Amino acid sequence: MTGKPDSVKADYAESSQAHILRLHGDVRYGDVIALQQFISQLSRPVKPFRIDLTRCSHLDSTALGTLALVAKLGKETGVSKPEVLVREGVLLETLLGVCFDLVFRLSVTEQGIESADFSEIEPLNTVQPDSLETLQNVVSTAHQSLADISEKNTLIFKDVNLLLSALAKKE
Repeated sequence: MTGKPDSVKADYAESSQAHILRLHGDVRYGDVIALQQFISQLSRPVKPFRIDLTRCSHLDSTALGTLALVAKLGKETGVSKPEVLVREGVLLETLLGVCFDLVFRLSVTEQGIESADFSEIEPLNTVQPDSLETLQNVVSTAHQSLADISEKNTLIFKDVNLLLSALAKKE
């Protein structure tokens, strides 16, 4: 993989042509809080996104939904479809299984992005990353975003989104 510590799950760089996100290792719901906050801060990107998953071994549904937010943001702002760099294998099959080919340009490659000056994406100080409310909002937003990709995904994530919605109303 890389010389990055295991705790670094996402980093970011910006080039003159694109915003670049790079994910590392096994990325799960608790790992994407900072990434989701970061994406929400990019309200009007004028450049497309490139997402490097060549160092990534697994994305859970919350991580997938958080990446779907990038496609949604790009579509809303009129930039081209984000490109996802991914190795052949299970992760590519997962992306295809949740219809990422509809909202991303998937590029199968062994070579990730090395030339950019990456910085770790860290949580904003205004949010408690360990709070139940923060985690619930991140998971809910991600799953709704994932469901919005296609009718197939709406059906796949219907029960999860109903449960998350019911939990939110209880509070």
